[in-house]
Parts: sequence; structure tokens; C-alpha cells
Amino acid sequence: MPGAMSSEFVAAAAALHPLLRRALVEDQVDEDDVALVELLGCTLLSSTRRVLRRRGAIDAAGCAALRRAVDAQRDVTRDSVDNMAQHQLNIDADRLTALIGRPQVLALFRMADELLATQRAEANARAEATGRAPSAATLEATDAAEGGFNVDGFVRRYTRETRAWIGFHHDVSTCTINVALSSDAEHAGGRLHAIIGDGERARHTTIAREEGEAAAHGEDIMHAVSAMSSGTRYSLILFFYALSDAPESRAYQSVARSELYATGHPVVDSLAEGGPWILDEAAGGLLRRVGAGSSSGSQWSFVDDP
Repeated sequence: MPGAMSSEFVAAAAALHPLLRRALVEDQVDEDDVALVELLGCTLLSSTRRVLRRRGAIDAAGCAALRRAVDAQRDVTRDSVDNMAQHQLNIDADRLTALIGRPQVLALFRMADELLATQRAEANARAEATGRAPSAATLEATDAAEGGFNVDGFVRRYTRETRAWIGFHHDVSTCTINVALSSDAEHAGGRLHAIIGDGERARHTTIAREEGEAAAHGEDIMHAVSAMSSGTRYSLILFFYALSDAPESRAYQSVARSELYATGHPVVDSLAEGGPWILDEAAGGLLRRVGAGSSSGSQWSFVDDP
């Protein structure tokens, strides 16, 4: 039998629109039903609305260390999204380094650059294929962060009795990286829901993840975590805020660009040279990276690839 949700979450569930209750509380998805997408207003959004994924972004030891840290100490002040207790441990780059090691921290930070570069390359490829220039909103959302990033991070802990779910919302960061610190198979419920695709192609789906798998997305992805039924769900969230390309920006870089790219800028250089990219017409004109040529040595794909 699942544990009891807190009275706050019970009251919140009763107040939800039936479509939201079906998705969040009952954890149901029908990708052919556009009613939820329309309710959330997602058909009106612009930009690329893509999610970039990488398995093994944090190894098993690092995931375990982050789980132990939030189990031992967490903040239960109210969250800005839904005013529920957060059940999270705020974490900066130095603490993250101590728990998972500098190489994995640097790889995560480079992933934010790779998301922006991928989105811009996709927008340019689609413009070439259709003859229509990318919108100003898309160009702004995919601008390279030449001034680096200021990054806020936290580890969040979900259980049915404490933090049961979090509703659909947008992040305000340039890029969000969400790393599963536990596999979806280790708990029931607590699935990552998202609205992906552009305009009339936007649809509601879920993103299944393994322990250590990272998902990177921009501010245009509306997402949620459905209600927990049993077990404990852990995730690391990193919000990347792009800084201007100015000398004074360096003081606000969470990790210095000089350290991230001590041997050059593989993301930008690869794209400038053509890189291992193909335009996949079968996937609706999405740009897919092939092979294992990324700076981290792993393969990438969009969640809405067929």
C-alpha cells in the first residue's frame, strides 16, 4: 500500500483541473490528446523545445554521494513553483566537486554549451531546409553563452509522504540540467513529464531515465514530476544563467571558462567545421548527432526522435 500524501498535497490534488490531475496525480499520458497541451498554452510558445540527454553523466558513486548528502541535510522552506516544502539541498560548484569529482562537474557544465550549440545548429538547418529564417525568439534563446554561466544547483528528494510531486512549470534559466540520481525503476510514480515539439506538433510525454542520466533543456520546456507512489526519487538540478561577454562577467562565472575549455572549445569548433550532424527528415526535420564524437565521448539524441 502506498503511503499517505500530506494534507497539503491532498488539498492541492483536489483543486487541480481534471486534465492536470490525470497527468500529475494519476501519472497518465496520452500523446495523441492535445487537450493538456492547449490547457497549458504550449502551442503558443516559440524556440526549439528540445531535450538533450546523456547517459552516465554522473557515475554510481557520485549519485550515491549526492543521495547521502540530501538525506542528511535538506531545506524544507517553501518552493517558488507551488509553495510546498522543497526537500532539497542547495549546492554550489565547490560542494558538487567534493561529492562527484571535478571531471564530472566540468562535463556537466560543458553540456549547457552543447545544448545551445545543438539548438542553434538545428534552427539553422531547419531554416535552410524550409527557406524560412529562425525567429528572433529562437535566435535569442540559442545564443552562445560567450560570457559563461552563473549556476545555481540543488539536490531534491521526493517521497509520497513529503514532496509528492511538482506541477507543470517553466524554468527561467538559459539552460536547465536535470540529472537522475536514482533510476526510475527504483521507485513508483515520480516520472518526469514534459511538453516537447513546436507549435501544433507539441505533445505531452514522459522521459524515462537511468541513474546518472542527464537531461538538458531550455526555458521553453514545460515540465513536471508526477506523484510518487512508493520509494524515493532523487535528482540534481542545475540552473545555468548566461552571462554577457564582458570582462566583469568573469567574477560571476561558477566555473571559469578558461578551465572548461583549457584545450579549446570543442562544441563550437565541431559545429563550425560541420561536425558529426545529420538532418533527419524521418524525425520531422530534427538535427541528430551521430557517432561518439561529442566532447564527453558519449552519444546524444533528442527525446522526440522516433
